[in-house]
Amino acid sequence: MRVSDRRTSGVRIDLRRAAGRGRPRGGFVILVVAIGLASMAPTAAPTAAPAAAAGGGAKAIVLGDSTAAGVGYPLVAAPSALDRACRRSADSYAVALGRLSHSSVRNLACSGATIADGVLGSQKVGGQVVPPQLGVAEQTTGVSVVALSIGADDVGWSAVIELCALSQDCADQAATDAFQSNLTQFTDQYDDLLRQLTTLRGHPLVLVNMYYDPFGPDPRCLEPLGLTPAKVKVLVTDLNALNAVLARGAQGFGFVPVHPNFSGHQVCSNQPDVQTMTSSAPLHPTVSGALRIARADEQAISAHHR
Repeated sequence: MRVSDRRTSGVRIDLRRAAGRGRPRGGFVILVVAIGLASMAPTAAPTAAPAAAAGGGAKAIVLGDSTAAGVGYPLVAAPSALDRACRRSADSYAVALGRLSHSSVRNLACSGATIADGVLGSQKVGGQVVPPQLGVAEQTTGVSVVALSIGADDVGWSAVIELCALSQDCADQAATDAFQSNLTQFTDQYDDLLRQLTTLRGHPLVLVNMYYDPFGPDPRCLEPLGLTPAKVKVLVTDLNALNAVLARGAQGFGFVPVHPNFSGHQVCSNQPDVQTMTSSAPLHPTVSGALRIARADEQAISAHHR
């Protein structure tokens, strides 16, 4: 892996010498974020999306972040400016869900989206101003299913992992308090989003996708990158706390929480369903991982209609 500071729309990796910062001299530290960050390079002034982007019809809609956008793989066919800016992939779980269900699925997810900047509000990314995803969903006709993947960027997941990789103890009081504060703020915004989802015309089935565990029980392959098994355990605890908020909120509003299971296929396995640390979008779903998420959603849809 080349020593660099590289940011994708889904995952940022910062490989730096860590001498004197809790790692042996000559070691590397890897910083990972579950959803997108803006590029460090200067960008042109954002341009507003054309009004036509908001119309149309679909059987299902996917809202959310880079996990749903499908970063790390080729773009959708004939991508629009918004597709390019959001890095919406032909291998996203939205596309896989459409194939499994033999129906049209519209992917509105965008790398780097949060509830405030992306789902409920507009998002500036890749020189574009992306309209609020929920606003576009409200204008889309024929929708019977909405799938949502959101929350990692809202709680500062990038900072959590960065500090964890650089520190001796990921469970110190300051880090714990910061994460809990972000999680509390997210909970309030998430509640507002769920309340607005109940007002969608036709009252579609709403699926809230939990975040899969990308690490697994044996994350030792990450140790050279600054993430020891003990540190990963703390990160998984934080991820579980986020998932608990997602599940409780979904159930409280009569929606369906979906938890894709990547067991046996995490990053250090022989056949991972998450992209490796040398990929352009580490820890994001592979093609098989996206299919696993789509199958979990399809099973939830089928169970609902029984």
